[in-house]
Amino acid sequence: MHKEIIILILGLFLLIIFVSPVSLWWPWEKRIVKSYYDNLIQEKYQDNYRLLYLFKENLHDAWEHSDPKAKELYLKEIKELKKTNYRFLGYDLKFLTEDYVKYAELTFTVEINGQNKTFTEFVQIKNCGLWLDYSDDPMKIFRDGQLNETK
Repeated sequence: MHKEIIILILGLFLLIIFVSPVSLWWPWEKRIVKSYYDNLIQEKYQDNYRLLYLFKENLHDAWEHSDPKAKELYLKEIKELKKTNYRFLGYDLKFLTEDYVKYAELTFTVEINGQNKTFTEFVQIKNCGLWLDYSDDPMKIFRDGQLNETK
């Protein structure tokens, strides 16, 4: 009898957690975001390939990380990014939840062709990958996970 009560209480607790409108940042989600930006500072662009949510023309048309064409397109974009002498210098990160949506807000500094510039970026976790929702960084197009053959 006690086992059934404990299982019922545990089941209700889990149901409340997963159905609850409160969205919490899980530790693995925070690790993805921090790792992505730490890799930018260390210029480990290839390590970010697995962290990004990869998509084609729209968000609902995702690439598989195992697809060799996706990897080829990603490396092509990183090559273009490096041509601009883009260096990620540092960031300030806040994890937020608003209207049941989890996102991270960043203020970061980059060096582009020898000039330091500060930008703002908002990111989310989508299908276990980092999605750059908004950024005023013009170089975002080379590191955002949108992989088009026509870019």
